[in-house]
Amino acid sequence: TSCGCTAAILTNKTIPPGKTGEIKAKFNSGSNRGNIKKSITVLSNDPGTPSYKLTISGEIIEDINIKPRNINFGSIAADTNTEKTVTVTIKSLSEPDFKINKITPSQPFIDTSIVEEKDGEYIIKVTLKNYHKIGRFSGKINLVTNSTKQKKSNIPFNGEIAGDVTAYPKRIYYGIVIEGKEPIKKVFVKINKEGIKVLDTKISPDFLSIKTEEEYEQNSPHYLIEIRMHKEAAVGKLNGLLELYTNSKQQPVIKIPIIGKVIKS
Repeated sequence: TSCGCTAAILTNKTIPPGKTGEIKAKFNSGSNRGNIKKSITVLSNDPGTPSYKLTISGEIIEDINIKPRNINFGSIAADTNTEKTVTVTIKSLSEPDFKINKITPSQPFIDTSIVEEKDGEYIIKVTLKNYHKIGRFSGKINLVTNSTKQKKSNIPFNGEIAGDVTAYPKRIYYGIVIEGKEPIKKVFVKINKEGIKVLDTKISPDFLSIKTEEEYEQNSPHYLIEIRMHKEAAVGKLNGLLELYTNSKQQPVIKIPIIGKVIKS
């Protein structure tokens, strides 16, 4: 099957000439929503069609209507009060006496409370409490309800706590590189606080080199770091590291892993 949410069972692996076999398929909708398309590949000793694909398609309609469906807290400075609140409306499309029995955030820095409940429609306040760990965060708010069609549901959330310096991407991935090639990757470094600078850079292994450009656009200083892999790169797995040294007390050193693989031509 194309994914773990589809199970297929054969009634008989051997089908005589002129006879019929049956494949029973069971699909678990899980957290899927909207239009879905899954496949089951049948492999046999048929010389004409050794591989045959069956398709399962349909639409998953949620009984529990949630607005907004995903919560994005945006980017918040690490040295400020990070408390931020989003209001979510939840109701059932079919249950006349809809109740939310339990609300459980997956992260301890998320707080939830029911603000209002009227005629089966709930208004929930979701608050990001003081959280100062620099980087992206994500999780889910898990709901348990009395809905006979959809007892459990969840609301995904995400956001970012921004430090004095923000670097993208968080990891440099070269993928598969053929020996002798010299691919280039780039890292964008944004300065979020006045007076902060990148003082020095360091990279390993030694077949990687750095070229740094410092730019100022509309009073927004940033750096563009170009990383070149040289043709002398050793064959095998690449486990490197880019280090940015700054004058930020908050982020004196920013480490960005570099991964990939060099193969023989």
